[in-house]
Amino acid sequence: MPEMPRRAVRATAAAFLLAAFLSGCVGAAFAAETLFDRAKNLYDVHEYKVALAYFRKVIESEPENGEAWDFAGWCHRYNGDWDSALKAFARAKELLPGELSKWVSVGEGEAYYGAGVYKEAVNAFARAISLAPGDEELAVRAAKGIIFAYAALNDKTSMEQALAGLDDLEAGKNIGDEAEALLARAQEKAAKDEAAGDGNDAQSAPKITDSNDRFLQAVEILTSGDVTEGAPDAEAEVSADQAPEVSGDDAAQIPAEPADADAGDDASAEAETPAKDADEPPAAATTEAKLWELPALGAPIADVLAKLGEDGISASKAEVETSEGLWIYTLTYPSDVGIPDIAGEKPDSKNVHIEEFGGQLLAVVIANGWENRENSVIFKDELFAGALSKLNAEIGSEAVVNETELLSEAQWRSADGRQIIALTVSAAFEGNVTAEQIYNDTAGLSVWIESLGTGGAD
Repeated sequence: MPEMPRRAVRATAAAFLLAAFLSGCVGAAFAAETLFDRAKNLYDVHEYKVALAYFRKVIESEPENGEAWDFAGWCHRYNGDWDSALKAFARAKELLPGELSKWVSVGEGEAYYGAGVYKEAVNAFARAISLAPGDEELAVRAAKGIIFAYAALNDKTSMEQALAGLDDLEAGKNIGDEAEALLARAQEKAAKDEAAGDGNDAQSAPKITDSNDRFLQAVEILTSGDVTEGAPDAEAEVSADQAPEVSGDDAAQIPAEPADADAGDDASAEAETPAKDADEPPAAATTEAKLWELPALGAPIADVLAKLGEDGISASKAEVETSEGLWIYTLTYPSDVGIPDIAGEKPDSKNVHIEEFGGQLLAVVIANGWENRENSVIFKDELFAGALSKLNAEIGSEAVVNETELLSEAQWRSADGRQIIALTVSAAFEGNVTAEQIYNDTAGLSVWIESLGTGGAD
């Protein structure tokens, strides 16, 4: 079996592949391409939601395909779906014996680490190293996981011992600084817990959840009116009969102001025009504002696509529905239309996609990406803190917040109640960081939640 690809292709190639595979215009060169090939190519350009839909189709027809289960696990891991990731990896281990499952164990370790189950993360990373002792790339990545897990456990001795094992590996030279920062954070938390009289057991049986679980819990909190800053109760569940009752009389408009962390006191005067990068040529305000000239959230998708076409914006629809019953369209904007930065740090890549459910526009997603960051976990935390503070001020309310080592999430309800606004910032051990700002139609979410509770998606 060929080694599983773990890194994204170059940006230009990624853009080409994404447009080709989502639109179906793959040409003669891709005529013989299989469903599995499409899934892997989408995985390579970080389109994990759509790639997962393809891998699930492969698994439906080939339930013994261990590689498909492995890739599905990695998609779940990058989506922050820790529970689903671990289930997929467990099945992959059954189907991929011995060394073939070395990256499966790395994925397990990252899922456990993301979920805050640090001792299990150490065990999984150690197992990966034992399966492939000569694989330096795997060894460094798994060792990094072990070091970070010990830091989170506030176990300085074990962390330093693990760091010492990387002395002979050039690729592991820059891990120490980030590990020390994570250890300092764990020590600060331990001190606060002790002062508050709380237990300080980092392994106090955290519940391993999925991103949908956490999002639905946040929606329930926001729509109940009981909004306090902090993670939603991990034990809370949202069922179909608990779905919020939201009036759909008028769909919410996408706000005119973009997420621009550089905006100062005069931001309100510039709300009509999303910020552009300093090195981009200036454009007329009406041209820049086209990013936001979408029909209202909740509008029929046909109207949305027609409006996009009028503005010169192309929409490429995925060929496969996601496991949650969503259709995803990737948008391509004219060169003179700027996509806003989510945080103050200039990203390496930007894109926008929209999500359809039940024939209506459910969500608009703005994504920024950064690559090859040496201290990706710390960088993720810094981005999230800045974006959280800015959005709290812009929206005028405190968010429901959930922060873990690899993924930080926040959700708000707009003042008129018609939108649920979400922010997610995630870090990957290979150095990539992704931030997404999502505008959801509250009325559409109510219908979508019902579909999840009645088996509309699994």
